[in-house]
Amino acid sequence: MTDELHYLSATEAIAHFRTRELSPVELLQAVVDRTEKFEPHINAFTEEMFDEALAGAREAERRYGGQGPDPRPLEGIPVAAKEKHAIAGRSLTEGSLAGRGNIARENAPVIDRVLAAGGLIHARTTTPEFCVAAFTHSPLWGVTRNPWNLEYSPGGSSGGAGAALAAGTTTLATASDIGGSTRGPAGFTGTVGLKASYGRIPGVAPLSMDSYRGDGPMARTVDDAILLANVLIGPDPRDHSSLRPAITLPHEYPSVEGMRIALCLRLGDFPIEPDIEANTRALAQSLVDAGAIVEEIELPWTRDSMAAAVKVHFGTIMGASVAEVARAHGDLLADYTLDNVAITSKGAAEMSFLDGLRKERRCNESSPRQWLLSMR
Repeated sequence: MTDELHYLSATEAIAHFRTRELSPVELLQAVVDRTEKFEPHINAFTEEMFDEALAGAREAERRYGGQGPDPRPLEGIPVAAKEKHAIAGRSLTEGSLAGRGNIARENAPVIDRVLAAGGLIHARTTTPEFCVAAFTHSPLWGVTRNPWNLEYSPGGSSGGAGAALAAGTTTLATASDIGGSTRGPAGFTGTVGLKASYGRIPGVAPLSMDSYRGDGPMARTVDDAILLANVLIGPDPRDHSSLRPAITLPHEYPSVEGMRIALCLRLGDFPIEPDIEANTRALAQSLVDAGAIVEEIELPWTRDSMAAAVKVHFGTIMGASVAEVARAHGDLLADYTLDNVAITSKGAAEMSFLDGLRKERRCNESSPRQWLLSMR
């Protein structure tokens, strides 16, 4: 067992809980100690809930000791919740001064799932205002920093989640993604993030109806991300876009040997930094070494065509919801939030939502369909 308990994976911790080599109280205390040492420098948490989590850790300890019901899937595991994932009776501000005083009336579906599985929500994580940016700083909470280099960003909007995982101040974290908000911070912090397929993990209406969005897990290992994903997956009556029946992701998968995998570096005409290209090619080579057939392809997409489709989509749904707040409290919002409202509103005014969907379809139709069909 590692001496750095704060970096122990959830799957390893659960195995040690079951053999009584480790107590959930010990793990939580290690995470709390780590938080008290590093959180002031990183600023990944909006709220700490250590007393409630400690009570839950003691209950988990009893369960693993056979004194009560059997342990649940996340029993005794510290989980940091993204602040936008509502917890009944607690603040729901989304990083905005305009949201001060807002109190959630019920838990978000992902919060209910974590608690029902025995997870210990010990902290809540920072986001940019209304989750509209690819970095994490807000008027309400200030700047969240990357633990690997405090001069760098952990990305956004789930930047607090990624920073906390990288710093060892949580074991698992909830996240959400509509335009890279899980995947970006995972890449920035060297962690693992899953944007689940639309409908697999329930969200909160009305934005749960947006096919771009998806709540999901963040972790430090793939196994841990699967563990949390399996807790979160499944239908919820509050979100009628959630899919039935629930599925279970396996922890073991076939070898990649013989698989045909496309490598596209620029997705059309996107620029790419040399070190990012080098690392991506190194990953592709590792797949080749494992027996996969990797073919480099080009896509006939352009940033302009994709941006036009994205702007009308955001301007019609998520951007429109932020624009409502801007009209009432624009003087309280961050400049980047107002810029986002201006850009997405302009996109929605220039094109109908239907025409935006047509643009998305054309992007899909212009993908290398023959290459994809040949994979069947």
